[in-house]
Amino acid sequence: MSEKLYQIIYRILFLVSFFFLFLAVLERLLITFSYTLSFITFGPGKLLQYAGIYALFTAVLLLRQIRDRLKK
Repeated sequence: MSEKLYQIIYRILFLVSFFFLFLAVLERLLITFSYTLSFITFGPGKLLQYAGIYALFTAVLLLRQIRDRLKK
C-alpha cells in the first residue's frame, strides 16, 4: 500500500515541478511582449527556482527508494 502511495506522491511532485517550469517560461515570454499573468505574484526566476526544488526533491526521494530496494 505504501509503495503505491509513494509512486503517486512522486508523480504529483514531478508534475508540479514541470507545471512551475511551464509557468516560468510562459511568464518570461509574456513579459517580453509587455504582458503578464495576473494570478502569479512571483517572477519567472522564482518560479524556476521552485521548479528546480521540486524536481530535486523528487529525484532524492526516488534515489532513496532505489537504494532501499537494492538493500533488500
